[in-house]
Parts: sequence; structure tokens; C-alpha cells
Amino acid sequence: MASRFFIVIFFIFFAPSPLFAVDQDIVINEIAAHESSDYEWIEIYNRGNEPVDITGWKFYEAGVNHKLTAYRGDFIIEPREYAVIANKADNVEVKHPSLTGTLIDSSWGTLAEKGEEVGLKNASGDIVELFTYIEAKKTSLERKNVNTADYTAANWQSHPDSHTIGAQNSNATTGGQEQKKESEQQAKESEKKNEQAPPAVWRPGRGAVLINEIVSDPIDREEEWVELYNTTRQIIDFVGWTLEDGSGGVVTLSGKLDVKSGKQYAVFSVGSGFLDNAGDMIILYSAERVMIDRLTYGNWDDGDLRDNAVAAVDPFSLARIGNTLNNRDDFRMTGAPTKGAANTIVERETARVPEAPPLVISELVPNPSSRSPEDEFIELYNPNDVPVNLTGWELTLLNDIRYVFSDGKPLKPQEYRAYPRSMTGLPLRNTGGERVRLFAPNALRATDEVRYTENAPLDLSYARNATGMFEWTQTSTPNDTNVIKRDNTPPTIVIAGPYSASPGDPLTFDASDTYDRDGDPLIFHWNFGDGTTGAGPVVHHRFDDEDAFPILLTVSDGHVSMAQFHHIVIEDRISAATVTPPSFSAHANSSSPARHSVVQPPSSVTTPPIQTKSISTSLGRVRSLKSGTRVVVEGVVSMPPGIVSENYFYIAGSGIQIWNLRKEFPPLARGDKIAISGAVRKNGKETAIRIEQANNIAIIGREEDPLALETSLGEIGEALEGELVRVTGTVADTRWPNVYLEEGDARVRVYVTKNTGIAKESMPKESVMAVTGIVSETSAGYRILPRDENDIAIATPEGAILGEKVSESRVLTLPERKDPRANLLKYFIVTFIATLIIAAGLGAQFYLDRRKKK
Repeated sequence: MASRFFIVIFFIFFAPSPLFAVDQDIVINEIAAHESSDYEWIEIYNRGNEPVDITGWKFYEAGVNHKLTAYRGDFIIEPREYAVIANKADNVEVKHPSLTGTLIDSSWGTLAEKGEEVGLKNASGDIVELFTYIEAKKTSLERKNVNTADYTAANWQSHPDSHTIGAQNSNATTGGQEQKKESEQQAKESEKKNEQAPPAVWRPGRGAVLINEIVSDPIDREEEWVELYNTTRQIIDFVGWTLEDGSGGVVTLSGKLDVKSGKQYAVFSVGSGFLDNAGDMIILYSAERVMIDRLTYGNWDDGDLRDNAVAAVDPFSLARIGNTLNNRDDFRMTGAPTKGAANTIVERETARVPEAPPLVISELVPNPSSRSPEDEFIELYNPNDVPVNLTGWELTLLNDIRYVFSDGKPLKPQEYRAYPRSMTGLPLRNTGGERVRLFAPNALRATDEVRYTENAPLDLSYARNATGMFEWTQTSTPNDTNVIKRDNTPPTIVIAGPYSASPGDPLTFDASDTYDRDGDPLIFHWNFGDGTTGAGPVVHHRFDDEDAFPILLTVSDGHVSMAQFHHIVIEDRISAATVTPPSFSAHANSSSPARHSVVQPPSSVTTPPIQTKSISTSLGRVRSLKSGTRVVVEGVVSMPPGIVSENYFYIAGSGIQIWNLRKEFPPLARGDKIAISGAVRKNGKETAIRIEQANNIAIIGREEDPLALETSLGEIGEALEGELVRVTGTVADTRWPNVYLEEGDARVRVYVTKNTGIAKESMPKESVMAVTGIVSETSAGYRILPRDENDIAIATPEGAILGEKVSESRVLTLPERKDPRANLLKYFIVTFIATLIIAAGLGAQFYLDRRKKK
């Protein structure tokens, strides 16, 4: 009894946390900051011996949590598996066709080639890894040793000429000569120790035997079969092994596979009807009920249809071509079944389509806002004068997921019929494009094919118009004639012109290649940044002063305005080596149709002198630049103008404010992604980017409302200046509009402006408050600036929030950098307490035993 008590106490105090330990096995292994922004990626690697589920994880960069979306493969990262997180997964997939493993989609601004802080956060918000990587401008940055937390040039090096995306790094120590010698020595020592020991019993594990080829749809009077392949050099005894399908059917196996006798393949007949033609799951279990291999094909929904292998139709088989644990990438349909032998892949080649009345695909709805499988559909149309029986016809998608019609209901002449995803199980892709093909029974060539290459717009239908071409329409017409109602497409700006010149040079700026897909007439407005403006697609201008000028062209199609900067440097004797200044585009925010990207200031407004050339940089570098440096940066609005001041506002994760003496800003809202052209200045105690006019800011996108950084009052200081934070403390004093929060010895002022709408009564003295706001520095010290009434909430004395008005927060748990002696002291304290508890338990047990004996 006492021993059991000791074991319980031991596990309470000393058992490690398995979840956190497993999370630590995921490390960042390679960084492609050298790529252009839309093609950037990072590679992660599972260095442990257990699978790790990264569902809900975030990629942390530029002070922002970037969510992850499974694009190809799932969120289970197997031991020794590489996975790639891409800024735009569809671009990376096209550029790197050799990448066959897990691909995860995310979204960020840009990775700094000179290095910046990046990290991974698990679903609980804890930092799994956080570091600042070194410079890598021309090739990817590779990690040498995945088992050491060294982030210097000793362990991170640029690839010699390119990258190793989705594979072992070129400089990896794994598999090196030193490790090989060490492994050989360990093997010799182990062999010596076990010379007198009885031979160990070998038990097959995952992948020892592979499902190598199947026929799920045999020709008439033939049976279905499954072929297995022995990947080891061991004898496989199939006694007690089973094959099970997705519906629970079981086939018991028998016999042996002995590689030494030349047998690597075993073929098992599974009868007729065991495997579903349209889609199924096959699981191979050993006699000990260990899952050895699994195959999912067709429209069988195991939680992710995208990684299913194709469903092979008569007379084809489904044959293995690889072993990446991703069925879609490992199997192909072949016209040359090789029962009991190595696979041969004969793809679907051109062949004559059997004579059948042609049907067409009429309409697709891939991305309904409801996310309901009933609202996502594929519609067919019968243009013939006779009905067509659909039995045996099939629809296929780009990743070879298929649906075979079997309801027998004919499609009447000139009839439209929509088939929802809930019926077919066909998930039309929302990102990266899709291809839908329609096959007649037993045909090797598609009767009809529809393809879109762009991302599927929300709530739009892709429909065939009167000319037979497909286009996006705002009106969905399931089971009826298509109606084409076009959404307005904003104009695309193209500017040609010099980037440098001397004062007085006659210059021409040509935007005549600007186009509008809808054919709307365009209106051109130029602002040359020197106080003058122009109109028309082609303009001529002279600059009299030496300076760097941000020229802004705004083009309107009568529905929406687009804006794009073109920078030019005016100075005498410009060298041929002058660097081309950056430019960026902007567009109206789709969530606010009436709001334009920019607001044109009065033509009488002049631009103050600009002292230096503009450089494109990241928000993280702005505070380190000299005052007066001209910069072009991008960021997300965390507090718009007019809350604290009409002169400035804040950008998330930057530690800076955007300031304009004239109070001229475009209409901005929290979550707007903007591009800014301005000069680095000091505004009081804070770092700011000073702009001269409203058109120095362009709205270039829309993101979620920035998340607040969870922190304590004691941490409020220089490091968090300009950050959006969330703190909890007790209201110690109220001198409205100043409210003082206390937490232990820390005391911070909360400044409440009238524009927030926060009432004095909502922050009573001695109440425990949770406050979200911007950290601001003044001559009187640091303060927190809430933005509206949703940024404050009363908490219980234990810290739990009452109500639901507190903004969502992001918790940044930094790696511990504590004196190891402090940890040692904690260890002794815990050990001492545990010893006391054990002694008390043993004493109590001894006392009870003595009473029983008496």
C-alpha cells in the first residue's frame, strides 16, 4: 500500500508533461526569405519519435500570429517528416513541383532577408520555438543540427546555390560520418552485450508491409483483390492478420512472405462487394492489432478528402508509386494491373469516347458563404433531344477524387440538374484553382472539362455564358438556366516612367497600358508629390528641386478607385548604379464598397522637402533607423485616427505611430492593411512615421482585427511601446480621464479619451479590470490607451472575466532565460515538500497497520 502511495506522489510531482515535450520536437529547419513575398516559405521538421498534431498552431512573425491552413496533407507531422508552411501555398506548389509532402498555407507580409524574429506557437499559445534568424539574401537558410538551440552562423548557413525544400538540408549533420561511426560502435557494443541473451522476437510495425495494388472494380465475373508488399528482409507470417474496409468488413489472411525465397508480393482475393467502387478505406492489421498500413481512395470521407487516392474503374487497378504516407501522392490508376509483380503505370491515354449523347458541365459553386455541403454543387446540362441515363458516368476533380453516378435517374432533354457536395462528396477547391471533368461510362477521354486557375471568390458561381465560355457570376441558378451578373473588376494600373532624373528634365509618365477587364471608361489623376497634379493616361512633368518624390496615380472606373505609387529621385549627376525605389499598389477595401483607397488632398497643398531617398523596410526595423530616413512600409491598423488624437494612429506589432501635422488621413478602420510612405521622426517620446498628405497612405487589403499581447503591468515599458496589449489589475485610483491600475508593486496609468465612449462608472475603484489598449510613452511615463468600450471589462478577484467584451488576445510566452540556480532551488523545495507528504503518508499507513494488528 505504501509503495503504491509513493508511486502516486512521484507522478504528481515529477512526471513530465508529455504534450509540451512532444510539441518541442517540431522545429523550424529551413527559411526561404530570399524568395519574393508571394513565394516565401519556411520548413518545419519533427525530430522526435512520436507524431505531433499541429492543429491550431500559429506561425509568429513581425509580432503577429499567422494562422495555418492545411493545403495538402494534414496537420499530423509524423516522426522525421518535413512540412512546408507557405505564404501562398498555391504559388509554392506551382514553383516547386518536386515537393510532394505536407504543404500548409499561411499569410504574412514579407520575411526580411537581413533576418527577423520568427517562431512557432502551439494551440495553447505557448512558444514552441522563437529566435531571430541570420541574413540570407540569395538562397535559403538551412539549419545544420536540429537538436541544438543554436541560432547563430555556427548552426545556420545559406544553401550553396538554391534550397532543399521538403527534404534533408544540404548541411545537415544527420547521417554524417561521425554519427555513422558512433552508431556502428553502439551496434557493436549492443551485439556484444546480447551474445548470451536469447534472440529477440521481431514484430512488424507501421510500413513493414504495404498495400501495393488493388482492384476494387473488376471486370465481369472476376473478383476484387488486394496485393501486399514486404518492405523488410524478415519472414512475414500472415496468420491472424486482417484486411478491414471502411464499413467494418473483415477479411482474414493466412500464409507467409519469405524474402529469402524470392517472395515479396502476396495477393489476396477479397470476393465481390468488399471494396466500394466509388470510394473506400482499407486497413491492414497484424495479429497483435497493430495498424501496418492504410489506404483511402475515391470519395471515402476520413476527415480530409483531399489526400484520397483516385478510385480505379474497370479495367484499371490502383497501384503504388511511392511511400510518403499520403495516398493521393503514392497511388496512380493504371491500365496494366501487375498481380503479384512490380507495378507498371499506364496512364489514361487518348482513346475514342464510346458513342454517347454529350452532356456538359453547366455551373459550379465552390465557395458558398454558408459553408454548407448543400450549397456547394456541380450542375450538369443535357443539350440533346433525348434523355440520358447517367448510370456509370463520373465526375473527377483535379486531385483525382471521383464520383460515379448510380441512381439511374435519366437527365431529361434540356434539363439542368445540380448535384450538391453532400451527395457526391466532391470538395471543390477554394484556393489554387480546380479542374472538373465529366466522363461517359468506360471512356478514357473526358466528355467535358471546366477549369478555373484563380482562387474561388466567396458566394460567386462559375457558370457557362451564352457563348459557351465560363465566367464568375453573382447569381447562382441551381437546376435552372444560368444568369450572368458580373461583379465589378477594379482597374489594373501599369505605370512606365523614369525612376531618376536631374532638375528641369522634361519627363513623361505613361499609364496607357492600364486596363479594366469590364471595359469601363477610366479616369486618371496624378499627384506628383511636389504640390502639382495632372490628368489623363499620359502626362508630362518637370521637377525643379532635388528631392525624392512619391508620385501617386489614382485610377477610377466609376465604381472603385485604385492607387499606385511611382517613386523618382531628382538630383544632379545620378550614377548608373542608383537603386530602383520601391512601389506598391492599393485597392479599395472590399468590406466597405463605398470607401476608396485614398483621399486626394486639395491641389494647393504642398509637399514638405524630403531629405533622403525612400527605402523599403519592415516594421521591426523602423525604430532602429535614423530620424529623417524616408521609408516605405506595410502594416495593419490597430488604432485608427481620432481616438486619442486627430494627428496620429497606431500600427499593430510595430512600436510606432503614423503622424500627420495636417490631420490628413484616408478613412481607416482597425484591421485595414496599409502601405505608408513617410519619414522616421520622434513625436514626443515615441517613434513615428511622419507623412505629408493623405495619399502617402494606401489601403492594400483587409485582415482580422489585430490581437492584443497578453502581458502584466510590470512589463509595461520601452519594449512594448506602441504595442496593443491586454493587462489585468485593480483600480487603485480614479482621476478621470486617468485611471490607475495596480498589480503587486506595478502601477500603470490608463488614459480614457472621450472618443472611446467609455463611461467613468464602468471602471469603479477597487474593481479588478481587464484592459486592452496601446502602450504610449509621455514625459510623465507610460500609459495604456483603450480604443472603445469593448476594450475594458470587470474581472473577478481571481481574474476571470465577467462578460464578453474583452478583445481577443494573443499570448506571447517567451522562452525562459533564468539562472539555473533558481531552478535548482525550486527543485529542492519541491523535493522537500514531496518528502514531507510521503513521510506523512507512510506514517499514517504505519499507524493504521498497528491499529489493525491490535
